[in-house]
Amino acid sequence: MTDEITRTLHSVAALYSQVFIVVDALDECKESYNCCSRVLTEIFSLEVQFGANFFAISRFVANIEEKFKESLSLEIRASDYDVCVYLDKRMSNLPSFVSRSPELQERIKNDIVKAADSMYVT
Repeated sequence: MTDEITRTLHSVAALYSQVFIVVDALDECKESYNCCSRVLTEIFSLEVQFGANFFAISRFVANIEEKFKESLSLEIRASDYDVCVYLDKRMSNLPSFVSRSPELQERIKNDIVKAADSMYVT
């Protein structure tokens, strides 16, 4: 995080008696820039300094799980069936070449079901 963002977060957190921080897709931080570690260091600092509450959503990634080993966590997994039902209802929103190809629809569903697996909430 840049210094300006860090200062802003600390300033805003100081204004309120309760602070809630929600981070979605934590696993999508670029590791090459040490992004995840930097973000978590700042948020954990806000937790300690201001009693901020932190909720993160991530796929299972070893280094992220390690950072939360002392935290409460909840594993949430969508069932393959639920994901397929959801996708079936939305296939009509895709381009017409998809609706003309049951094989392509099945491939899309299979790939999304695989990608939806292993979500981690802490």
